[in-house]
Amino acid sequence: MPNPLPSPTRAMYGFVLYIISAVVFGIYLVWAYCPSDWLESIGIDYFPQKYWSVVAPIYFASLFLFVLALYAGYSLVLTPDLSSPNTMQDNHSFPPLEAPFGVRLTSGSMHASLPAAAIPHIGDIPVHQVNALLYRERLAASASSREA
Repeated sequence: MPNPLPSPTRAMYGFVLYIISAVVFGIYLVWAYCPSDWLESIGIDYFPQKYWSVVAPIYFASLFLFVLALYAGYSLVLTPDLSSPNTMQDNHSFPPLEAPFGVRLTSGSMHASLPAAAIPHIGDIPVHQVNALLYRERLAASASSREA
């Protein structure tokens, strides 16, 4: 597994990228704010029009916002419908080894190796057990009203 901590090589690359970005930003500021006559007098005569000093950042900001909106839209396209069974269970879901609130699950108890005070592993609670937890009182009340 890769280590996320900064190594000396990563630190060196980060420092070089920082220096390069600071130099490029400084060149951009000189090009954007200094008059063209002054730049030509010091020997810099090949540079883009000043129009691009305003338009290029706007294009990049617009592109960034467009990519964010495109990413959000793509995520919505990949989300299954609410009526799809995949919203409740798919091949990546697994039942928890112990249920909350004292509800017994049908899966085998694999927590035998954990100490008593340990936090159980995370898992997906099946929908029928969620409904039993959320609507237990409502179901009992409707059943008793039907009996009466």
